Amino acid sequence: MQVIAKCACSSTEIYKEDKDRKSEHYSDFGFMTLGFVVEAITNESMDEYAKKNIYEPLGMKHTTYLPLDNGFTKEDIAATSLGNPYEYKMIDEKDYPDFGYDCTKDQAAFEQFNGWRKYTLIGEANDGNAAMGGNGVAGHAGLFSTASDLAILSQAMLNGGEYNGVKLYDKDTIDMFTTQHTDTGKESEEFGYCFKLDQSWMGDSATIHAYGHDGFTGTTVAIDPDNNLSIIVLTNKMQGGFRKGDGQNPNYYWNSNVMAKQIANAIRSELSI
Repeated sequence: MQVIAKCACSSTEIYKEDKDRKSEHYSDFGFMTLGFVVEAITNESMDEYAKKNIYEPLGMKHTTYLPLDNGFTKEDIAATSLGNPYEYKMIDEKDYPDFGYDCTKDQAAFEQFNGWRKYTLIGEANDGNAAMGGNGVAGHAGLFSTASDLAILSQAMLNGGEYNGVKLYDKDTIDMFTTQHTDTGKESEEFGYCFKLDQSWMGDSATIHAYGHDGFTGTTVAIDPDNNLSIIVLTNKMQGGFRKGDGQNPNYYWNSNVMAKQIANAIRSELSI
């Protein structure tokens, strides 16, 4: 049985820091807005449009929003987390000061809000904006899939936008989204449009041409056009997770991309890349 894992893709807002240098500001709002644009133009919901125009034509039978409403059961799906502890602490300035956003001016509303999920999330969008704002469907998060399905989508990208006669994109569009548009001067912090470039979790031999994205629920997709390679790692250990009993500050949030990097390096070593 294939286990469906939660995937996420977030946008990266590029802005000019000065006339000679560009930096990045990580934000979901761009792709959230893009989802609304798709719905407004097509008069279809985001999940219906994506299924009809992407997943079904490509034969991606295990990729969907709202899997529990689309033929899958909890036995088919990997759990993601026990509620949303990280998001809760990001806005709880009273008990976790300086951890996330300063929401002290909204403290009264925070204390009255009763929408926090305090159970194990299985088949539900983990991202709060997708789950609460979009009822599980959003342009930036909420998608469930399998490694084999994502391999199809990755191969379409490597093929210049086409797979088994189904054309999704022009190669020029892929090039635009995967070309470096930042100049941060920091290794593994450069971006195209949405796609991250040459990240550490893509493996030590990855170049600036390698692109992909990581997801909050412990998922990474790396596409390496120089070597016609994609590396897909789906786990149900959140990209970050609190470590217990190791002497770390209780606010310390550990990143599972370390594991993704080890897997990527093992694959590259086996392929002599």
